[in-house]
Amino acid sequence: MSRPSSILLAAVVALGLSACAEAPVGRDLDQGDRVAPDGLKIATWNMEWLNRSNNTGVVKRTNADYAKLAEYADLLDADIVAVQEVDGPEALQRVFDPAIYDFHMSSRNHVQRTGYAYRKTLDVTPMPDYTALDVGSLRYGADLQVTVGGQTMRLLDVHLKSGCFTGSLTGSSASCQKLAQQVPPLEAWIDARAAEGMPFMVLGDFNRRMFSNNNDQLWAAIDDGSPTGADLSSPTQSGSALCNGGKYPAFIDHLVTGTLATDLVVPGSFSQLVLSPADITNYELTDHCPLSVELELGDGGGDPGGGPTCAGHCGGQSPDGCWCDDLCESYGNCCADKVEQCDGGGGQPDPNSCEGECGGQAPGGCWCDSLCAGYGDCCSDKVAACG
Repeated sequence: MSRPSSILLAAVVALGLSACAEAPVGRDLDQGDRVAPDGLKIATWNMEWLNRSNNTGVVKRTNADYAKLAEYADLLDADIVAVQEVDGPEALQRVFDPAIYDFHMSSRNHVQRTGYAYRKTLDVTPMPDYTALDVGSLRYGADLQVTVGGQTMRLLDVHLKSGCFTGSLTGSSASCQKLAQQVPPLEAWIDARAAEGMPFMVLGDFNRRMFSNNNDQLWAAIDDGSPTGADLSSPTQSGSALCNGGKYPAFIDHLVTGTLATDLVVPGSFSQLVLSPADITNYELTDHCPLSVELELGDGGGDPGGGPTCAGHCGGQSPDGCWCDDLCESYGNCCADKVEQCDGGGGQPDPNSCEGECGGQAPGGCWCDSLCAGYGDCCSDKVAACG
């Protein structure tokens, strides 16, 4: 699909700046770049008073503005986008293609809502709004459950109280006092998911520079490691925000994962979609830039059932000795839980299994799974390299 030149420039800007940023900035330009069959690209985007109607509300936009935002949404190409400051699904439909995405928004009766745009192909269950974060005319958390490859995780989209970016949560600032009141319910949701053994992510606009110093009160409160599974991580712990020319280098948008979800994050997949300076000048876009990360869900993320696991690469061998290349795309852990389907459950490599599939047996009798990613013909031309 061709992209407008200004959007391509934005991608070039992101890539160019990544060379000098503290943390690399990745880009995914099309679905063909998916990291894994069960890969899930999750993003957060504060859409700055996105209204359903033209020339309405705090940020007045025209058809051209919405069309430009839609181009960026297309370039983002995320599977799930947690959004903030959106006036309902009608507003989201002007940015995210309703033929591709479904929408779930919090029930708060206000233009500033949290919610999601997610691919129609996903197995998604909207959960009740997390209203405990509304400690006085504040935004609800939008709770979503998603299942990919038989593995389920929970997402909580938040937009916390603004005005206390670095201030003391025990100080006299009214904004900081409000934010402090949101910490216990936020921690309660995190602890509940950890206690369930559920992979989870809390993402969105925290309105807090949690990693601009080494002793942030909000981060210390929620990242206490208790119960087991509540040891938190975020790709925003390092690097700098590149949005708006790096005007505000400390992130306030975050993608926070618990222990189990952190294990699912694809290393190096964190990305900032930088809006081009020309587009910022010529259009009413957003004052935040989308952040995203890739997760690898499904059996490739481990064996939650406690059964045998293997090396975790396509075509690897399970402890039972079952070569399961014909199932590797569906079972990223080499189908250790499906050994009965591999060679009739015999547990031995099938000498006749090489029919052009990754990890099959070369004519010389060499099993070459270590090379399967580079030689889809079972490396029959690399028999000598198979040891």
